[in-house]
Amino acid sequence: MIFKDMGDNMSRAEIDLLFEIVIAKKRQGHFRGIWISVPHSVELMASEQIALASMFSPAVSKLNGMGQTH
Repeated sequence: MIFKDMGDNMSRAEIDLLFEIVIAKKRQGHFRGIWISVPHSVELMASEQIALASMFSPAVSKLNGMGQTH
C-alpha cells in the first residue's frame, strides 16, 4: 500500500484500505495478539508464541537476561 503522507492525516480511504489489508492478514493467521504491557510482550516472546514483535528496550533486556536472544 502506498500512502500519500503517513506523517500527516491519513485519508478515510487510506485508513479503510489499511484495515482491509490488516483484517485479511489476521484471517490468514499473521497476527498472534497484541501485547498490553512490557511483561506481556516478554511472555509472548519467551513462550515462542510469536516470532516478531515491537518491543521496548526493557523487554529486550529481560529476554536477553533469560537467555532468550533471537
